[in-house]
Amino acid sequence: MHVTVGLRRRIARQTQHRAELTPETLIVALDLGKRQHAVWVTDSTRVPLGTWMMPVTPQGLRVR
Repeated sequence: MHVTVGLRRRIARQTQHRAELTPETLIVALDLGKRQHAVWVTDSTRVPLGTWMMPVTPQGLRVR
């Protein structure tokens, strides 16, 4: 496999991002939609801790 400059940069950036994660780190991903938002919570090893859908209303945005 030919290793380009761009690939080296990408590997270096991914390595740096992984080094910043601690065991206490939580990652929250949001997929915003018009009718519903999807929420995905994971730990630093990217094991899903929970997923749910929430409506786009003031009641849907309350903290669970």
